[in-house]
Amino acid sequence: VQLGMEHAEEAGRMIVVLGSRASGKTSLIRELVYLKQEAKRDKTQCTVPESLGTKEKNDFLSSRHYRDVKPISWYFNTPGDLHYFKITSRCVVIADAVILMISSHLKASTPAMCEEQVIATKNIALSTYVSGIKQVIVVINKMDEVEFSETVYSQVKAHTKEMMSIIGFKDDYVTYIPASVSTLDNVWEESTKMSWFSGPTILSSIEKVSKSTEYGNTEQEFRMAVKHTYKREKEVIVVGRIISGTITTHSELNTSKGERLIVASIEIGSVSVREAVAGDFVGLALVSKDYYYPKALRTGMVLSSQVIYAVRTMICKVVILRNKDISAGGIPTVTCHSASGPCIWKRIISVVSRYSEEVMEQNPKKVSKGQIVTVECQNEFRLDACSFSRCSVLGRVFFRFNKEIDAAGIITEVTQKFPSNFR
Repeated sequence: VQLGMEHAEEAGRMIVVLGSRASGKTSLIRELVYLKQEAKRDKTQCTVPESLGTKEKNDFLSSRHYRDVKPISWYFNTPGDLHYFKITSRCVVIADAVILMISSHLKASTPAMCEEQVIATKNIALSTYVSGIKQVIVVINKMDEVEFSETVYSQVKAHTKEMMSIIGFKDDYVTYIPASVSTLDNVWEESTKMSWFSGPTILSSIEKVSKSTEYGNTEQEFRMAVKHTYKREKEVIVVGRIISGTITTHSELNTSKGERLIVASIEIGSVSVREAVAGDFVGLALVSKDYYYPKALRTGMVLSSQVIYAVRTMICKVVILRNKDISAGGIPTVTCHSASGPCIWKRIISVVSRYSEEVMEQNPKKVSKGQIVTVECQNEFRLDACSFSRCSVLGRVFFRFNKEIDAAGIITEVTQKFPSNFR
């Protein structure tokens, strides 16, 4: 269930379901979507009072109270972590939590987690952590196929908990739930067949998920990644999600090319408003303060209330996701928020331990799947980004050497910036 861009302004909490093959992702999504549709039918809709005049109606439509009528949650069914990276890179939505599905029926004949599921689960968990998501719900599914055995659940939980703690997840943000989605045990209500488990159900765990703060900081400078641009007479309409800060009409914005822009109007869901805040998916009508018509706007640029520069070279910490030997000098496509273009891996600085910050190898010739490496990248296009510590959304990068994503990570340092007159 993917969230289209035209519906992003209605988004509540974003829940992404990940897992290896045949782990029950689609079945869980089907039940959650059915529950969401039932809840939406019972939800009281906000209506405009008939007694209001024209001006009062416009003020009411522009108010935060009217725009806060949103669904409870949006759910994303993904075939794997690579597909989730493609969604993330478009800067349309940000996940608040991940549901990690693990199938328990494979444990009936082996006391430990089988090798195939270990590899898949470890890669997904590691990729989730690198993506900046800290809230995880681990669902040990298909308990009906192991006769709701507490022993099997304890074995799977012990191995998974050890793996999650090594990767870096805190125990307070990881919830473990034994369930059987096909029989609805521990999905909506507590199961009578697993009386030995006294924890929450899947639904109650989702209700406790807190909103991500990555798109919620209104005190920082205004930043918005441009998703689409449209021309209209002397104006340019830009569409995107506000990363941080607050924007009002007649505000002045800057681009990395040095052009100054004025916000003529703001729209959220085809409704004109005077103000928008971090997390809103908006359309801005912009006019140039320096030229007759805005020149430098394109998809992938970042609008900011302060001076912003494009990144020329950067140091990135990434995890290799695919079985492929990657060496220095490669020319992958780098994706950061809604921007994408070629770059050069000038050198691979080091291989870092997955369990600590210890450097395992300096200047390796090749790296392979599962390794965490530090690389120096040189962008061959204007990439509006910054370090992950400064802004997590603009500091997350993904690399594709072929059609699929081969590495993902964060920008740790910006070493060189483009001049404003560089095209």
